Amino acid sequence: MALFFMVFAACTVVINYLIDPYLMLGVERREGLNQGKVAINEHVRMSKAYHPTFGKWDTLIVGNSRVEMGINPTHRCFTAAGARVYNLGLPGAGVREQLEYALNIIYAQPVQRVYLSIDFVDFLLRRDRPAPGVEIDWSKNTGRLRYAFDGSGNNEYTWTSLVDHYRTLFSLDALISSIRTMALQSPGQSDRDDQGFNPGNDFRTSVAIEGPHALFAQKMHMLRKKYSQGWSLRYEDGSLSVDFAVLDKFLDITDAMGIRVIIFTNPFHEQFWQVLKDEKLFGQHQEWLEIITNGLRRRGGDNVEFWDFSADSSYIHEPVPDVGAKHEPVKWFWEPAHYRRELGDLMLEAMIKESCEQQQDFGVRLY
Repeated sequence: MALFFMVFAACTVVINYLIDPYLMLGVERREGLNQGKVAINEHVRMSKAYHPTFGKWDTLIVGNSRVEMGINPTHRCFTAAGARVYNLGLPGAGVREQLEYALNIIYAQPVQRVYLSIDFVDFLLRRDRPAPGVEIDWSKNTGRLRYAFDGSGNNEYTWTSLVDHYRTLFSLDALISSIRTMALQSPGQSDRDDQGFNPGNDFRTSVAIEGPHALFAQKMHMLRKKYSQGWSLRYEDGSLSVDFAVLDKFLDITDAMGIRVIIFTNPFHEQFWQVLKDEKLFGQHQEWLEIITNGLRRRGGDNVEFWDFSADSSYIHEPVPDVGAKHEPVKWFWEPAHYRRELGDLMLEAMIKESCEQQQDFGVRLY
């Protein structure tokens, strides 16, 4: 029994290492074996804490799932500029967590540029929430990152790293994920590429089966339920959400390190904007833009740009096919909250003028 256990454990470690189902070991991908990481969706935070450390990056794309699916790190503008780009987009992450993951790489590598996506909805909080009442602890860490927000070391990193690697190499869950990865290799499965980008394969599969209307309808149900709960940019005492201070601190750090930060807002489909208008949040979006812009003007300096892609444009009014209609994804959006790479490409062409021959009229530079 002991021998059997040892052999089984050794085989588990070897299989999990060779397959690397959670994309955190830096193992080479092999077509038909472990090219697509079909179990990655539930382990993105673990992956992006370790996987970027296996490469050398001078440019980061930072934000939530919108940029993870929309901003392509291999875009021709990046390639023309000779940039080495990693997409650190984190699904469901708030402002501080997004910036913590960015700083974890910035403190370890010579990053020169950060393309930072900021979303109005990420700054919202429940309007009846009391203000924190205490100073922000910049040394607090998510646990699995080597560096805290302020650059101090994480005392829990060694232990957390061991636990994460144990989960990846020794656990039965990882073995099951490895077997699924080998068995389900196909273009329609979930994945993240070697530069952190989510190609949206699972979205494409859903559209092929149900049509784009189903994806839009499902997301709209979630959005209406979420934003009907009473949201605001301010605590009950009128003070601004702490996320504004978090963004300011991040810009203090990057400015001191000489890093250029290109901040940009994301486009939403008109259906998303209708939800915000119905819930009386659209006016707060305009206030949010003014707060960010005025804060950057007070800060001054040449290391920050601010681009707005959230304004009304022809792209956001794309019609959605009727229910039941089998159809390719609509051109610019997967669903109301997530734009496709095709629209993200236009955003990059507007922001990276020095290496893009074609200039776009999409987006407005506010600072």
